[in-house]
Amino acid sequence: MLLGDVLAGHATLLTLADWGWVALLVASPLLVALTGYPRAALAAAFASVHLGMVLTLSLGIFPLVSVTALVPFVPPVVWNRLQRRAPTGLGALVASLPERRGTLRVPDGLRSVTRGVATVCLVALLLVNAVGLGLVAPPAGTPDAVADRSWDMFAPSPPLGTWWYAAPATLASGERVDALSRESVDLSRPSDAASAYSNERWRKFLDDARREPALQRSLAAHLCWRWNRTHGDRMVRVRLVQLREPTDLDGPETVEREQFAAFDCAAVS
Repeated sequence: MLLGDVLAGHATLLTLADWGWVALLVASPLLVALTGYPRAALAAAFASVHLGMVLTLSLGIFPLVSVTALVPFVPPVVWNRLQRRAPTGLGALVASLPERRGTLRVPDGLRSVTRGVATVCLVALLLVNAVGLGLVAPPAGTPDAVADRSWDMFAPSPPLGTWWYAAPATLASGERVDALSRESVDLSRPSDAASAYSNERWRKFLDDARREPALQRSLAAHLCWRWNRTHGDRMVRVRLVQLREPTDLDGPETVEREQFAAFDCAAVS
């Protein structure tokens, strides 16, 4: 994925990036506690990392959603500076807004309640993350969804393989095609496994379908319908297969196959 292959050959740089990301995650509560330019700098650091993900990883719109979620943490000093620097753009937009009549005054009691709620939420967030890291034991009665939370999305046990999917199908003539790619069946590892998916949504759907029988049936019905509506040689049977190449830097390249579903097109139409 763009720069991903380039960075993959620099282990030291990747290690530094890993620890830098951990440091940012540890510092994330400061997005609430800091003000002014220090908060702006921290928000910019987070945004830079997420934009870096766009250039190195295939994560769909996740990095862009994450950058958008940082907008509320951009402090007023940044917007004020943008207004001064762009009088014909942002400045004109601000000037076009209706003039405020008076200043909104927040009652002291409501202000205290708001700060109290924010403090409780921040403490709860820190506690949940501390439980997930194993730094503190979960209090009695903690729901399993919280007690079992962890930070091990990629470490210390990262995925130990590369996987992709195929759908070998049999046509009425006896010919075999891949119903996913709509080309001839090829179960060998593609040069870029990410290219085996049309987009990130297909990758996520196929991962879910491998574990959900209802999705498997729906997928088979779609593949049969998609082929048969444009081809005279009708598809009669389709298999759903996951292919996996284990990560073994010192061993031979081997591809493991797992058929997780098979359907007759007539049965799912």
